Amino acid sequence: MNAVTNNAVAIEGSVVQVFDHIENSGAMWIGTGKRWARATVNFKEKFNRPPTVQLSIAMIDADSSRNLRLELYVEDVTATGFTAVAHTWNDTRIGRLHVNWTAVGTSDTQVSGGWEL
Repeated sequence: MNAVTNNAVAIEGSVVQVFDHIENSGAMWIGTGKRWARATVNFKEKFNRPPTVQLSIAMIDADSSRNLRLELYVEDVTATGFTAVAHTWNDTRIGRLHVNWTAVGTSDTQVSGGWEL
């Protein structure tokens, strides 16, 4: 649990392309077995400590003739960024993947027009 203290609650989010393996015949599109793709995300502003990060699918382009198997998770969360990880296995073919991400933590940065709680 991240408890809010005297610091301001800070929320940042965006979308990131984790991979595009159709154009370059990458492993997530033509490979089989266990495969991973990663994308590094840097926050615009530094959090006081590593925030909680949530991922969701924004866009997926997958082969409709095969089962869709996908696991999303975050690695290496720091106060300045994280790594988004996509994992698939067996014969699943995913050509492109974009994910939405939201980071919630605390910050000392004062922003005009912020929320007053």
